[in-house]
Amino acid sequence: MTKKNFYFIILMIQILKNLNNLKNIKYSFVKFFILIVVIPIVIKYLYYLKTMFEITITIKNKYKQFNSPNNDYDDLLIIEDTNGDKYYVTNLFFKLDFNKEEDYKNFEIGKTYKVKGYGVKNLLSQNLNIYEIIEKIY
Repeated sequence: MTKKNFYFIILMIQILKNLNNLKNIKYSFVKFFILIVVIPIVIKYLYYLKTMFEITITIKNKYKQFNSPNNDYDDLLIIEDTNGDKYYVTNLFFKLDFNKEEDYKNFEIGKTYKVKGYGVKNLLSQNLNIYEIIEKIY
């Protein structure tokens, strides 16, 4: 056996070992996908189910908090009611509700609205989330 043939055989053995590792790569990808994508979506959905609410608010103020000067899509749209509570106007991706800008524009200062939202006030966040305007009450 020549030296060239010996290296070729060693190379083929390494390739066969790596082919066996492809099964592990597929399994690792599935674990990674579940950890990074599926679990956060399930947690967000359960949080929504546990904390959803429907309330009537009168708008005292509305404003944008800019996160980036270069684009508008990641700005925080904030509504403040007459009780001093603040609400983020948000999208709800698992309900395919992507109209936060439109909802924000429909809010008028001094008007009363019945809205749907979710969230709890705690030490981490003092603001609730609004994702839908049910009706405008004059």
